[in-house]
Amino acid sequence: MDESTSVAHWSPTRVGETYPYAPQPDNVKDFFQTGHNLATTLSVSGGNDKNQTYFSYTFTDAAGVVPGNELGRHSINLRLTNKLSDRLTLDSKINYIRQDIDNLLQQGENFANPDRHAFRLPRNIRTEDISQYEYTTSTGIVRQHYFNPGSNGGANPYWTVNRNLSKNQDDRVLAFTSLNYELLDGLTILARAAIDRNVGNSETKLYADSYVIADFGRYTIAKSEGMEINTDFLISYDKSINDNFRFNINFGGNARRNRNSSLSSDTFTSLTVRNFFALSNTQQVRSTHGVGSPRDVNSLYGFGQLSWKNAVFLDVTGRNDWSSTLPKDAWSFFYPSVGLNAVVSELFTFPQWFSFAKFRASFAEVGNDTSPFQLERLATFAAGGVGGYLSLSPVLPNETLLPEETRSLEFGTDLRFMDNRLGVDLTYYRTNSLNQLFALTLPIGSGATSYFTNGGDVQNTGFEAMITFTPIRSGAVNWEIAANFAKNESVVKEIHNEIKELGVASDFLRRFVIKEGEPFGEIYSRGFVRDDQGRVLVGANGLPVRTAGTTVRVANNNPDWLGGIVNTLSYKNFNVSFTVDIRHGGTIASLTNAILYADGLTEETLPGRDGTLVFGENLFEHETGIIDNIIAGVEQPNHGQPNDIPISAELFWINMGGRNAPIGEAFVVSASNVRMREAVIGYTVPSTVLTKTPFKTISINFVGRNLFFFSNKANNIDPDVMPGTAASFAGFDSFGPPTARSYGFNLNLGF
Repeated sequence: MDESTSVAHWSPTRVGETYPYAPQPDNVKDFFQTGHNLATTLSVSGGNDKNQTYFSYTFTDAAGVVPGNELGRHSINLRLTNKLSDRLTLDSKINYIRQDIDNLLQQGENFANPDRHAFRLPRNIRTEDISQYEYTTSTGIVRQHYFNPGSNGGANPYWTVNRNLSKNQDDRVLAFTSLNYELLDGLTILARAAIDRNVGNSETKLYADSYVIADFGRYTIAKSEGMEINTDFLISYDKSINDNFRFNINFGGNARRNRNSSLSSDTFTSLTVRNFFALSNTQQVRSTHGVGSPRDVNSLYGFGQLSWKNAVFLDVTGRNDWSSTLPKDAWSFFYPSVGLNAVVSELFTFPQWFSFAKFRASFAEVGNDTSPFQLERLATFAAGGVGGYLSLSPVLPNETLLPEETRSLEFGTDLRFMDNRLGVDLTYYRTNSLNQLFALTLPIGSGATSYFTNGGDVQNTGFEAMITFTPIRSGAVNWEIAANFAKNESVVKEIHNEIKELGVASDFLRRFVIKEGEPFGEIYSRGFVRDDQGRVLVGANGLPVRTAGTTVRVANNNPDWLGGIVNTLSYKNFNVSFTVDIRHGGTIASLTNAILYADGLTEETLPGRDGTLVFGENLFEHETGIIDNIIAGVEQPNHGQPNDIPISAELFWINMGGRNAPIGEAFVVSASNVRMREAVIGYTVPSTVLTKTPFKTISINFVGRNLFFFSNKANNIDPDVMPGTAASFAGFDSFGPPTARSYGFNLNLGF
């Protein structure tokens, strides 16, 4: 940019004015603020040998790095334990949580995501101009102040945080009470009832001139209720047979009831009177009532342990569930487990330097039901027309569903040496997830889009290792090092006898695919067209030829391995610890980069703005490009020759990127990184110093989290951040919030 050059001002309020074409290096940074999280807790406990009482109150005040994103939470906890007799104990607890969140941040491609708009600010837009997020026209209409009015996908980030407002309020009560009665020595009966009840209310106000999502304003209110009730009983018996053998057996049952519902009303995208937020301020209120997902699960289970010489332990469990979400002939499913642990150092005499040895092996099955309403075809009612609309679900039900099951096999050992100064813990495992539930695509003309069914066998095989080492152990100084390593390999062994590939999710950039014989979580996108030798075909315009659809495998988020190192050092009353996390391998398809590169907002788009880029030479150097030049079916003289056609950065990135049809192969980054996850420095005041104070204990810890990257191959992307929690978001980046570094301290005062 040339600061001596003046350009026309973008603001509609400053038509005819100019301003210097100067870089604004902090205009993105200026949008954000320093967040905070302050939690204050008061706890009181007291009692005697028969009655104990514990009470605590915690208030949390927090604000995010985006202005207006705030949280307030009150938590009250009361627990009473009463020994009613020598054999009967009553235990009760109630916890009430009230949480208020202002402007819960939207994620990913949502046009109400302020991060999305902040990242896309042109580098010459001055903060003093863009922060004036609205203006009033000559006719008295308040409009959004933006350099691209009416944009489909753009907005002033300051407008988003000040004129796309939301409030979320949640009240939650968790309570339980239990009676524990000892019938005989070693024989006890426990009866318990618990409830988890929550009520949520939300309100959203989108002001008029919020492009696309609310050109004429929108108002939404919603309420949700949820409840889970659990009742349990457990009979336990513990007995020593002789000096060598001891056993305990347990038999119990559980009844779980889930009920929830929701109700929302909104004005859609058009308020009659601009920015007057009331449901009556529209020609037709749209209301939706969700009946929720009612589920009843009854269970009986048993578990026990037989031990020999307090060194060999055999654990056996068995559980049977009856779920209301499955067909009656399949709603009962049983799953067992068995485990054997042997502390061989208790059975044999080892050299003094061999401190401890334990071996373990286990096999387990876990069953799982499905979500409600999968056994019958659903109908949805909606307002409109004459008497409303009725629509059938496009997913056909299945009356022969089976429960999902996961089988796992694990072997491990725990070895310690030199008076426990050196320890090695090794684990090998294999899990298979079978009869998974998914929707199978149906052919056009069938009257439905998919069919809900069972299928699949996804296998995960892995190895985990942890090594602990204590270089220094003395009265004043102690130093401990712990390092861990984990490697997992997944493969989709089977999907269904009718299909070999299943699409789970898709968006503008990619398809998340499960493919038989491949690792779980393959990502496909548009890519470069290649010849039989893998060379990229380049058109006469100098641009790579692109595939017509999302047919190219471009990424998979599964890492080659994960690791970490924790150093803990203490000296007298001081303690210091550092945690380093390591991730090696895995790739991410980035919609953020696809859009920002097309906007010319990343450092990588600087080379070649003078038109000197040649694909395969100084652009994507690791590729080999050959010219694909056929006109009217006739090969031109340069057809098949190495690419030497120069192009500009603008031409290349606009054609590769953007929002609607980006070439995902061009925007794949490595997820490998090494970061300083946490550092802690603490001090405990010696008790001798506190003798003349009202305090019994005082300790303080200073904590830093997510401090910095030692290396990050994704550069401007944090590989840990995904736009959602579903498995299908793995390996996908879409305008995640900026990575936050946090500093804090914890002060504990004991009276």
